[in-house]
Amino acid sequence: MKDVIEIIFKKNGSAMIHPPRGDDLLIEVAGKGLGKQLAAFCVERGLGTASLILYLDEDLLYFKKFQLPLKTANLKEAVGYQLSLLVPFAEPCLHSFAAVRKKEAYDVLLYAIQAGRVESMVEDLLAGGFQVTAVLPESQRYVSGKLKKTKWALLLGDQSPKMFSFEGNQLQDRLFCRTEPSFEDVITFSGAEIVFSSGRPEDDRFQQLNTIEKTGRKQFNLLPASYLRPDFFRMILIGLVILNILAGISVIGIKGYQVWSRSKSIEAEITSILPQVKETEALRVREKSLEKSITRIENLGRNFDLIRFLEKLTTVLPKTAYLDQIRMDKTTGAIHIQGFTENISVLTKKLQELGDTTLKSTRRRKNKTYFHMEISRK
Repeated sequence: MKDVIEIIFKKNGSAMIHPPRGDDLLIEVAGKGLGKQLAAFCVERGLGTASLILYLDEDLLYFKKFQLPLKTANLKEAVGYQLSLLVPFAEPCLHSFAAVRKKEAYDVLLYAIQAGRVESMVEDLLAGGFQVTAVLPESQRYVSGKLKKTKWALLLGDQSPKMFSFEGNQLQDRLFCRTEPSFEDVITFSGAEIVFSSGRPEDDRFQQLNTIEKTGRKQFNLLPASYLRPDFFRMILIGLVILNILAGISVIGIKGYQVWSRSKSIEAEITSILPQVKETEALRVREKSLEKSITRIENLGRNFDLIRFLEKLTTVLPKTAYLDQIRMDKTTGAIHIQGFTENISVLTKKLQELGDTTLKSTRRRKNKTYFHMEISRK
């Protein structure tokens, strides 16, 4: 944000003013008059900005970490219902929270402050002609987008320091310390890779806050809703997004109508040619049936005519002989006949009319000759 004045309100009643250019100013905050002091400060240093971000000393704020079930439908409503049980203030308070989704539940981090302490300061600054854009915990001043998903820790305060663990822009936890913790204690508690400190620790492994490039997204804005200035840029962005969504829906609708219209046209064409398709299919089935019939007829000319053979066999077979069995050798095509006869020589002579006849075997049984003959087809 260009040319924004940052003011850090301390617990001891002082305020540190951080202008966009020039030296910082430490003033005492006693009742009314802060807006006039700040206006004089801006005139003295030639500052034309009217936008302010207020940071509150962490000692002025109440912090609470608790959990809510993953099935919670509306986190904002759930926190609002439990607010009177979570904060120690009897009078109305301002609060802001952030929720981090875990495997078992939501980790909810809540900041709260008595409403009167903030509203009086904001009203005094508005009377001086300034616009307050946010009221944030002091720790949020040092959030850096450059750290991205890096785990880092922050120590604020000297006599009663507070330890903050972050992952990128997201605050994970805050811990009050009675004495200044060692570097190892901070690493153990937070699992951080980098630790920043506002003091001047002897351990050089702590990094100074002035090395942080403060470009991160802020959380826990405690500014009362009645003092919020409409964010026209955000409204424009939302409007553009809505227009893009509507345009996308329109394009999808047009494409959908074109597809629907085309499908209806194709369906009508299919309906019109369906009778012809059915007729063609019936003709194809009849064609296949005729092809099979023709194939069977053609094969009849090449196969052995068993009926005609049996007719000839019946004619030439002597009356003194009869058949017991007849079979065809599918390999050689020869006909094998078995039966009984009274005169084997007469039978053999007669069967020669059917083809080359070979007597395979004979034997006598009941005054008759049992024969087995092979007839090769002519």
